Amino acid sequence: MEKTIITKSLFKEFCENPKLARWHKNDYQIYNKINQDLYWAMNGALIGQEVENMVKKLREAKDISVVSGYNPKWNFHKEYHDATQKTISFGPKIIYQAGFLWDNLFVKCDFLKLNDYWKYDLIEVKAKNSVRKTNKNESLLDELVTDCSFQKYVLQKTLWDKFSGNVWIYHLNKEYTRQWDIIPNEIIAKTNATEELFTDDWIEQQIEMINKTITLSKQEFEKIFSYQWENPLIYFWESPKKWTIWNIPYFKTAKKKLLSLYQLWKINILELWVKELELISSKDVLENGFQKYVKMFQQWIQFDKEKISSTLNNLEFPLFFYDYETVSWPIPIFQDTHPRQQVMVQYSIHKMESNGEIIHYQWLISPLSQTNKDVVDKFVQNIWFPQWTFIVRNKWFENSRNQEMWNMYPEYKEFFEQINLQTFDLMDVFKNLDYFDPAFDGSCSIKKVLPVLSNISYDEMIVSNGSEASDYLYQLIQNKLPIQISTKDLLDYCKQDTRAMVEIYNFLKRKISS
Repeated sequence: MEKTIITKSLFKEFCENPKLARWHKNDYQIYNKINQDLYWAMNGALIGQEVENMVKKLREAKDISVVSGYNPKWNFHKEYHDATQKTISFGPKIIYQAGFLWDNLFVKCDFLKLNDYWKYDLIEVKAKNSVRKTNKNESLLDELVTDCSFQKYVLQKTLWDKFSGNVWIYHLNKEYTRQWDIIPNEIIAKTNATEELFTDDWIEQQIEMINKTITLSKQEFEKIFSYQWENPLIYFWESPKKWTIWNIPYFKTAKKKLLSLYQLWKINILELWVKELELISSKDVLENGFQKYVKMFQQWIQFDKEKISSTLNNLEFPLFFYDYETVSWPIPIFQDTHPRQQVMVQYSIHKMESNGEIIHYQWLISPLSQTNKDVVDKFVQNIWFPQWTFIVRNKWFENSRNQEMWNMYPEYKEFFEQINLQTFDLMDVFKNLDYFDPAFDGSCSIKKVLPVLSNISYDEMIVSNGSEASDYLYQLIQNKLPIQISTKDLLDYCKQDTRAMVEIYNFLKRKISS
């Protein structure tokens, strides 16, 4: 029986989540759907290509297809390997997208670069601001260790003494600030990963396990890799059903305890008895919230009228419900911005007076803009003087953007500081469980809360989520907005977010008055 070709993507997926790797191999339609549901509209390949293009500018790289005449319509593995070896025979100093096949293992490397000893170093390119964890040791991210270890293993088998054994990760310099033209040597940071990779023995153990299991039936595979409280969408190929333990907030902090409930077949929250609640008891703050959720769920809808009334009555009119849409790209597109900075390029404001009168303001960046200054100026003009209450649905996000904007435009520092001081997060009412309804599905997200409290929905909108909006806004700035998407669609989406906050606020006011 012919072995499955193990690419570095398949290998990395198997090490991180065996079930996802099995979907990848056995049902590519489900695999694609899982990725779409998890990552929305983000174009990961395009984002990565932007950074690879920047690395190319550091030194001229020889492309395999140009040097060897490789045609991508050929057999993708054996012929690609042969084309790479032909390219290497010419001795180029740096090679882009080299491919190597060893037995049933295949890797395509971002770059190979000749060092001072005339051996090739491996360069892996990542569109990340940081490649290290935030732990005490600042160790490399697990996914990068796995990725680079597999590549190094295959290169040792195929390049032999032409490979130095050195592995570098080129990534974004988070300290870089764009000033006019991008400077490749300054925006790209380099990390030597050689001494932090897995051993050959570990790699070979994983390869052996993949070869033994990847083509097994679903039932046989799950006997070996039982559910361990991973993402249920990946393992079961379905989103968590309502009323189940998967919908409990903070479950990620209590995986072992929830796994024990799953193994007891205690899946429905309404079926959890006192002894099960004792099983998951803890002094941890988040897990206490977990227990509080279970108890409130079993009591059904809870509404702390006194607390919510006190909160809302302390808000000073007029109320400014506002929302930002941003673009975030590896290579900064505006002056004075950093790699992957979330740059505000659109806003919507619903201003509510004490008598209920509402005025709507909105603005959207223009194609080919070199800065977002025009959008920021308009926002400031619409607010005029920030002495009232500002209502958002994610205080951390908007406040962080405000801080970035006063760094970019110091003349507005006092303005945005004042807004941050007077901001109220509407989702706190639901996050703190002051208002609880099982129909919120364990979430305080506006897209979960809104349909329960109103008849407003995002379902029929052409632009229906933030990731899509961000992608389209980036294309708008490049003057490449798809013909099926209009600026009105983008304006409608942002407006829907602030309209939704107004609807939720009005619902709460009516409920405390009833």
